[in-house]
Amino acid sequence: PRSAMMHRGYLVGFGVWITDQSSIEALYNLGYGKGVLSRSKPLHFSNSKVKYFDRNRTREAFHAKQIATHKNSEVGLEYLQLSAVEAFFIQDNLQNINISRGAPTTCDGGSLIMTTEELWKAWVEMIGLSFISEYCAYCQYRSMGWIVRGGLKYGVDFVLYSKGGPSQTHGELTVSVQFVHSAENAASLTIERFGKLTDIQALSRITETVSKGLLLCFVYTKENIETNDQSLLHPSIMDKIHIKDFILRRWDPTKVRE
Repeated sequence: PRSAMMHRGYLVGFGVWITDQSSIEALYNLGYGKGVLSRSKPLHFSNSKVKYFDRNRTREAFHAKQIATHKNSEVGLEYLQLSAVEAFFIQDNLQNINISRGAPTTCDGGSLIMTTEELWKAWVEMIGLSFISEYCAYCQYRSMGWIVRGGLKYGVDFVLYSKGGPSQTHGELTVSVQFVHSAENAASLTIERFGKLTDIQALSRITETVSKGLLLCFVYTKENIETNDQSLLHPSIMDKIHIKDFILRRWDPTKVRE
């Protein structure tokens, strides 16, 4: 859904910071980003939230250290971190965010706003082909109505949640994205990121243990494109990309008996 509210973001490293509290709440409620001091939903908007951290313990919590760092900053106590694919999706599809380079404390009101083309080029140069493949996959599942979150802790690229997101429901599917350079390679279903079959079996076992399905997503181009092709640096490359996906399930002999 589109929002009439305009948001301000700051390109820092491989993501975008959102520092305004109203923007943080609006974007998180739409299923984007996570708080940098919280497990998911940003909670630390005031110093009163810090009271449950015991600073007398010899082993100080990681979040407590981060809060101490932010206490005297100009950006407030907590900001929302958007991944590269989330930020680009908001800019390219919702068109209600202005993103500039640098941290909020180093950007003034006159900082240049990055265009969609500049943002795409910056992330392709920083992240590489994985940004293109992950963004195309992100668009695919987001357009289907899924809330798409990062899946690092499960060893995958994304976790798909139904309506409401992780604060209201458990993830149903995990997604492992594989970029291939042509339709011919996609037809062979060669999975380069997995060195051997046991790697896939291990990933399948992990996702099954947490009661989630495993989706293998193949992102491929209609024509052969070299990794140094300049066309990759422009978002129009998405016109040449197709996606195939397959749900991977373990074979259970007890369910196929005649």
